[in-house]
Amino acid sequence: MILSCYFQRSTLCLDLNSKTIPFSELAITLQEHDITEVYCFKVPDLQLDDVINLLKENTTVIKLDLNYNYLSENVLERVSSTLKYNKVLTTLDLSHNSIGLKGTEQLLSALSVNNTLTTLSLDANYLGEVEADLLAILLKRNSTLSTLQLNSNQIGDVGAASIAGSLKVNKTLSVLGIAYNRIGDMGVSAIANALQVNTTLTYLNLSFKKTNFFDRYQPTAFRVVGTERLVNALSGNNTLTTLVLEDSQVSKAEADLLANFLLAKFPLSTLRLNNNQIGDAGAVSIARSLKGNTTLSTMEIANNQIGDTGAAAIASALQVNTTLIYLNLGYNSISVVGGEQLLNVLSQNETITNFLIQGNLVGDCICNKIK
Repeated sequence: MILSCYFQRSTLCLDLNSKTIPFSELAITLQEHDITEVYCFKVPDLQLDDVINLLKENTTVIKLDLNYNYLSENVLERVSSTLKYNKVLTTLDLSHNSIGLKGTEQLLSALSVNNTLTTLSLDANYLGEVEADLLAILLKRNSTLSTLQLNSNQIGDVGAASIAGSLKVNKTLSVLGIAYNRIGDMGVSAIANALQVNTTLTYLNLSFKKTNFFDRYQPTAFRVVGTERLVNALSGNNTLTTLVLEDSQVSKAEADLLANFLLAKFPLSTLRLNNNQIGDAGAVSIARSLKGNTTLSTMEIANNQIGDTGAAAIASALQVNTTLIYLNLGYNSISVVGGEQLLNVLSQNETITNFLIQGNLVGDCICNKIK
């Protein structure tokens, strides 16, 4: 297996497609060029050992990406050991590595000592309820981590409840991704309760669907009950600015609840509802809320079965709304009729700078004019 080292904006990248980098050369490269980011993609354990050993005393590398390396227990142990000594690393990506329970335990041991890491990504690692419980303990004790990505795992309702419990205590986490984790009404309700207390979280991704990683599991989306509890919780929350509920089977009923929330005076600036089922009726509700909302700047409702009726309602809202700058209506069922209505409004709207409508039935002429 062979590797290469190349530079891109002061970043050292390791690749499988050319020569292996000897330890001495790697050490000189890191030292002499003030490398700040190291990427290792499908790198053999021996090469990873070299990188990890060098980072123990390195003073320039702030990001280590070990995505898709299927790390052995020995390598994970050395990563954890390095975290105990390293004083500059702020971002660690261990996604797609199947770290499991033992790897999680090793990480928690290291992060109980480390006080510089602010971003940790553990996406797609087959983490379940037990690992989520351990991470919840970490969040209760850790005072430096600001971003935690746990997307595409298997934490379920029980794991979500554990994470939610930690959010009631944690004072530093601002970004949390727990999408695609088989979380249902119970888990969403627990998160909702935590949001009534938490004052630091600004970004939450609760998207939900069966993924390629865990196709053998059949998820249960949170639907109306979970959405209602989430909206009720957010009505008392003044810090969350970004909510992502993609692939979550959100339909007209849930869209109504979200629309009512948007009409209230809360600081949400980004709402992403792509790949749901809100339809024309849901789009009409969302459009109604846009007429009164003064905080939302980004709205994504692509692939939602929206037709000309929904497009007309949104066009009407855009005549009034003065805060929306990004709107994604791609891959719906909008025809030339709806497209022309949107085009006429956009020609007069002075706030929208990004409008996406590709994948509809509006024709190339309208698409080109909108661009």
